[in-house]
Amino acid sequence: MRVLGIDHGQARIGLALSDPMGLLASPFQVLERRRRLKQDLKVIAGIVEEHAVLAIVVGMPFEMSGEAGKKAAEVRQFIRNLKTHVSVPVHEWDERLTTVAADRALDTMKVRGKRRKELVDQMAAAVILQGYLDAQSGPLDHEEWDA
Repeated sequence: MRVLGIDHGQARIGLALSDPMGLLASPFQVLERRRRLKQDLKVIAGIVEEHAVLAIVVGMPFEMSGEAGKKAAEVRQFIRNLKTHVSVPVHEWDERLTTVAADRALDTMKVRGKRRKELVDQMAAAVILQGYLDAQSGPLDHEEWDA
């Protein structure tokens, strides 16, 4: 009954998972994008199955004006490809300023250096996912995802 959050990047894909009730997002892991896209999608599909994920939320990098630019088009292509590998709904979520929020959280935790670089993408995914979860009416119910 979990939701997977994704922060799509050129070098890394940040992942976050919700708790089983769909209330709290937590950083999960980072996929280094050294693999071919198909391999990355297989890894994500495996995570979806292993953790009984009911839906995926992918951060959309809109411009500050709200326009969908080149990066948003790349993420939409990623989503189209992802949908061919998973059988759960895939939702877009506005990710503007999520990296800023992730950086601030890491500042608060006094995380520096290499460890910070490793965590920022999964923290951004957690911020994306938490925003999505907070916008829902309450704990996620299995029937809601069947619509």
